Amino acid sequence: KDSINLRTLRSCGDSPSKVIFSPTMTIVGEERRLAVVLSDTNVTLIDLSHLDRLETTVQLSRAQGEPLVKPAQVLFSPNRPELYVRGARSNDIFVFTLAERAGDDTVSANEKPHNDFRPSIDQLGVGGLPSDMALYETADATRLLVLSAETQQASIVDTATSQITSVSLPSPATDVLLFDAASPRGDAKAPRALLYEPGGDTVLFLDLEELEERGSRNLEPLRLTSAIEKVIPLLEQDRVLILHPQGAGVSLIDLAARTVSPITSSAQLTAATFDAERLRLWVGPSGQNFVGWLDLQTGDTQ
Repeated sequence: KDSINLRTLRSCGDSPSKVIFSPTMTIVGEERRLAVVLSDTNVTLIDLSHLDRLETTVQLSRAQGEPLVKPAQVLFSPNRPELYVRGARSNDIFVFTLAERAGDDTVSANEKPHNDFRPSIDQLGVGGLPSDMALYETADATRLLVLSAETQQASIVDTATSQITSVSLPSPATDVLLFDAASPRGDAKAPRALLYEPGGDTVLFLDLEELEERGSRNLEPLRLTSAIEKVIPLLEQDRVLILHPQGAGVSLIDLAARTVSPITSSAQLTAATFDAERLRLWVGPSGQNFVGWLDLQTGDTQ
């Protein structure tokens, strides 16, 4: 019981929808972790190293009648005290920079201490409603990759300068999967992304190095034999497993060779579990009294 800490948040009338825990971050010279609580209008920051302090709440929808932002995704900078927040109903990415709170503003009116940091908020417009985003490292900076499904484009944000480069996509993509692998044009591993849309039948390979200079030349599509129902990353094997609708089997994508190997199966594989040691996919078909497996190397089933 003593290990449970109940917090009542200042919510402005809405309820928490999600809690996300940060990795260890250096904030005001101290390593700590945050609990980030999302609601329809608010982003609330709780310092897990100082639970005696008040939470910090940022209201993203303020004007009466203004559409709800509905924060949906949070990413954390690997080397700076920054958070990136994507809203389900906003064309902007919200950048929270956590800086030291002024020394004369550390105690609230009810004498409870504030957090020793205060967020400043910047907004990055990426030209359309973002559907997914991912952070990745380059030799000179951290970059943010943002997908906008409604405008069918990928935007790359230099987080140091806020400069944005957009690339038009040849097919719709709502989700991004980052990976490091070789490519058909070279054996060196490099940061890349796989872009896709559940329900679509095409994946896009996006080479992230020199993307600002090369633009759409860094894109390569790969057509599948059936629609995408679920994507299972097998990144240690440089593979991705694509589950198709019932009766259409699965596809195994080689991320380095950029080839696809269709594998047929009569079992419904929408709730499969991957066995990395044996390179098998285990599945308990719905309505059946047995567990089966699919060998991804040979295509055999049991």
